[in-house]
Amino acid sequence: MKYKYDLRKERIPLPFGQKGEQQEIDLWRGLCSDAAFRDDIKKTQLVLDARYWRDLSELQTVMQRLNEQLHDACKKVLNAHPHALVSVRLPRVKLRHEIEIQRLAKKWALDDLDEVDRWLEHVIRFWNPDSGELPPSRVFPKYVSLVPTDRDPPEPVRVPLAPIFKAVTASVEYRVPVGGKGSPPKALRATMRFRPGISVREAQQAAAALVKCLGVKPMGHRPGLTDYDRGLLRMYFQWNKGLLQKPQSRTQVIEGAVNQMKEWRRPVSPTRVGNELRRWLIENGYRVRRYITERQDSRT
Repeated sequence: MKYKYDLRKERIPLPFGQKGEQQEIDLWRGLCSDAAFRDDIKKTQLVLDARYWRDLSELQTVMQRLNEQLHDACKKVLNAHPHALVSVRLPRVKLRHEIEIQRLAKKWALDDLDEVDRWLEHVIRFWNPDSGELPPSRVFPKYVSLVPTDRDPPEPVRVPLAPIFKAVTASVEYRVPVGGKGSPPKALRATMRFRPGISVREAQQAAAALVKCLGVKPMGHRPGLTDYDRGLLRMYFQWNKGLLQKPQSRTQVIEGAVNQMKEWRRPVSPTRVGNELRRWLIENGYRVRRYITERQDSRT
């Protein structure tokens, strides 16, 4: 019986190392102190000036009104044909600031963080990159007042806190049977994402934690040849088929194949090269010594 399966993606919490949350703070401080990041924010602020933010509510109202008109127009037609199997998906029109925020998040490897859109929007609107101050984060929150304002006294507005700047994030995709029937969930693919500033030690710790979460055990034997390895070896044997005519030169060919595979960054042991060479010689009609051993009966 065939079962239907869905894909499910889960995030895996990874350790921060000995520094704990200090690593998160250092990454956030390093990003906001980076000269290139500050330049990107300033260029975006020139595009999204005060006039844009002042007219933003009007643009959002126009978009909402247009969506309502499209919805009503489609609904009127579909209600007249109730048996028509038609689904309508309204267009998702992005405003200029949403496009700029998406660009910044992708460029600086922030697009996988929660609430990063709100945080970047606040940074673009209210942060001064030329000042010596850093934008607020969840570690250093603060209240600000919108300026100008008609309120007296000004009403404080809570700043969106920065997302968690983890040095590395990981996720696993599972194949899950629909309805709970069939084989248990099976991990298909694991993905790790490193953020700028991660150290080699932190990357090794994260990789070890991810493998542990997947339940993968280390291999207890040397992996065999892949089809790609065999193709490379057989190509090398073909190049040296003149030497292979002489049985005494075959050891030289094996040593050369081992060295060549190292240069190709496909290391393989001499034993495996020899076994593959023997198969190649037999397939191509070369004379190969055959050894026949007889098992001695222990009763004699």
